[in-house]
Amino acid sequence: MTDTPELRRRGRKSADAAERRARVESALADLTASRTPFSMGDVAERAGISRATLYRDAGLRDLVGAQGDKPANPVVTFRDYQKEREKSGNLQAERKTLRKELRDAAEIKAGLEREIEKLETRVANYVAHFAKVAAQDTESVRKEAFAEGFSQGVRTAMGQRGGATRPGSPGAGANRGGIGAASSLGSVAAGLSKSELQTARRNLARVLHPDLFAGDDPATATLATELLKQINALAASGADAEKRGGGL
Repeated sequence: MTDTPELRRRGRKSADAAERRARVESALADLTASRTPFSMGDVAERAGISRATLYRDAGLRDLVGAQGDKPANPVVTFRDYQKEREKSGNLQAERKTLRKELRDAAEIKAGLEREIEKLETRVANYVAHFAKVAAQDTESVRKEAFAEGFSQGVRTAMGQRGGATRPGSPGAGANRGGIGAASSLGSVAAGLSKSELQTARRNLARVLHPDLFAGDDPATATLATELLKQINALAASGADAEKRGGGL
């Protein structure tokens, strides 16, 4: 029996699955890098296999997946373009409005700052004015107190003796007109006792002291000095007269 050569069988040539998968992956990488639309047929053609093989092999079909169903860059329709254009216009209008509001707010802020400065100046002027008025009122009250004290001292000096201030007495009508024209200061003081004269002198000294007027009114200070001298002289003469009367 002679050996006969082995005949080649007809049919599909066996293929290496790993090598085929590598070719499909390379084709996918090239098509994806080009960023152009591609289909399953494009992948099969670039990989050198048939579309039927690509669809029949579940592993290859899953590898391609949906990458070939649509372009890498989505197709922009005119409607989408109009929508994006409208959105861009709205954003530009909003930006313009916001910028105007910002400028208006800055102007309002500057105006308010100017008004605040004016108000601060007015407040400072009012405070200075009120301080000046308060000082004038204090001076007026002091002068009124002096006048009242002076009048009280004169009334005390002239009216502590019985008939000097009683209604119907000769000196009553004269006292209402001032110190009195019918009697002099000396005659009035002569009718007072030592204690009464000293009390009157102390009361008058409180309101007639020259230091109270030395800074503001020198003339009043001079007159007050002369009045105090006369009152002190009357008090001294009254004390001497009382001593002489007691010695007799």
